[in-house]
Amino acid sequence: MSKSLKLSLFAALAVMVFTVPAQSARRDGLNGNVLIEDYNDAFTFPQRAGHALNINRVRFNHEGQDRSSATIGVKNGDGGWAIGINALSQPQDPTQERATATMLEAAYSGGAWGIGLSLGKGEFTQDGDGNTALNIGLVAGYTLKNVGEMALALGIAQAENGAGDAFNTMNVGVNLRGYKSLQPKVELGYTAAIQFQSDKTEPDGGDEVENTLMNVELGAGPVYKVGKGIVALHGTVGFTQIKNGDDEASLITIPGMNLAFETPLNDWVEFRAGAGYKFVMTTFSPDAGPEIKINHADADVNQALAGVWAPTPTGAMGLSGLWGNLRIDAAVERDFLTNGPHLLTGTPTAQWASKISATYDW
Repeated sequence: MSKSLKLSLFAALAVMVFTVPAQSARRDGLNGNVLIEDYNDAFTFPQRAGHALNINRVRFNHEGQDRSSATIGVKNGDGGWAIGINALSQPQDPTQERATATMLEAAYSGGAWGIGLSLGKGEFTQDGDGNTALNIGLVAGYTLKNVGEMALALGIAQAENGAGDAFNTMNVGVNLRGYKSLQPKVELGYTAAIQFQSDKTEPDGGDEVENTLMNVELGAGPVYKVGKGIVALHGTVGFTQIKNGDDEASLITIPGMNLAFETPLNDWVEFRAGAGYKFVMTTFSPDAGPEIKINHADADVNQALAGVWAPTPTGAMGLSGLWGNLRIDAAVERDFLTNGPHLLTGTPTAQWASKISATYDW
């Protein structure tokens, strides 16, 4: 296997561990800061479908022409339930997408506890030949008083391509998020995420190849609430160990920073923004050849492992419009932030919003 292919495999394995599959434009506009709570967190911590959802709510998300999702949450006493559906365009190769072409998510809460289920299926065939994939995920959550929200997730994926190659993935993850009151308007937020992932590829007529990933990330930071506004600084440190056969790679994040805020501008408009930065130390140890060490500040792991140093802090901005029980959230396209309005700068941007969400409460 060539070095470039091995690097690409490592990059593909280096995934985020604190994810929300049914994502919303509001979280995108906050640059993904997880210390600011969102309704869609019920699919990471299923117990939130109960105690954290004090109203009935439905939300529709749209991202481009071929990517939409919808979620609904219903309160029921101390518990509740939530359902999410992601509808994406069918990829040419669902074996690479791990069956995320279509995804159904469901969460049920009995109060302090909750369970969740996700199901994905991808298929691209012609006359019975082609690529197929199936993905099943389970998550159990519990909120422990004075500690925080905890969740244990298990995911299994199976896929096969037209050449008869088989792919099997197992993913186990643990997430924690909690808050400790420091002052009447100030809390200390903290997070922890641990993930183990195993990918096995069995070529038709060839030897099985196994790739593994272990990721640990710890985070903490102040959360300041004033009126209806909120500011959160999330600092993180992390370690990732990746093995591809006899080759290994390790990534150490010291530090990662994510600052986000949200504030009302008046009774019917809210503004939010966020900025992030990570410094990562990467060591690639191939079975044959010299060890490669890279210190970089780059959100693109693939570029980093290829030896490209390109500091690219992340940034996001969003707006909300509120009319009674209806709320419209928009995450501004990042290119629009740098290009500006075409009318003023002369630089075109494909779209001004990368994602739009509509939420209705009753």
